[in-house]
Amino acid sequence: MPKARHYVLGYTFYANAFTQVKAEAYYQDLYDVGTEDDPTSTFSMLNLDFGYLDFPLVTQGTGKNYGVELTVERFFKNSYYYLFTGSLYESKYTGGDGIERNTTYNGNYAANFLFGKEFKVGKNLKQNTLGLNAKVTYFGGRLITPLNVEASRQKGEGVYYEGRANSRRSDDIFQVNASITYRINREKTSHSFKLDVQNATNNQAKIYEYWDEYNQKPEHSTQLAIIPNIIYRIEF
Repeated sequence: MPKARHYVLGYTFYANAFTQVKAEAYYQDLYDVGTEDDPTSTFSMLNLDFGYLDFPLVTQGTGKNYGVELTVERFFKNSYYYLFTGSLYESKYTGGDGIERNTTYNGNYAANFLFGKEFKVGKNLKQNTLGLNAKVTYFGGRLITPLNVEASRQKGEGVYYEGRANSRRSDDIFQVNASITYRINREKTSHSFKLDVQNATNNQAKIYEYWDEYNQKPEHSTQLAIIPNIIYRIEF
């Protein structure tokens, strides 16, 4: 099981009674990370996000994450709120070969912005509300290991340049999620109707490269396309 030492230095202050600003620098030192018992292997459990293993592990790997973060949060007041987070960071690891490389998650930068506004609607402007919410996300693409196209064709399955592990960056991710909610309040019940749209701009960034064994060529998986949802809820 991997172990870690965490070091954090932070500073928080209030720009006003309802707006908080927080700055933070951090360093995470990872050790006893699972790797393959092979002096030529680039494998590390820090890069594994799915699949299974067909070889035993040894706890000889290391890793480190460090960076700076900024958070600006305006709490809900006067019927609106917002939250901004931004980060610059590095994420490294060493595998069985002892060489330090980027982890697959070393996107280097990330930013999120949330905003919400609520309006009173209806005849008396008290009972019903209309809510607008949006989240904008932008972060650096994941790092991938390039396919060896010629070797993949000869073998009939994906063959990667292991010596160049996590050396190619996939597309940066940009996504907008937005929703509009109409809430009807009654004496004993409330009804809400919500239109929620994930990836409203329908961005199709390439996030992973794989070998298509049927067509014998490299292909890419992309971020999920636009997903609209209509939600109705009743509360007693």
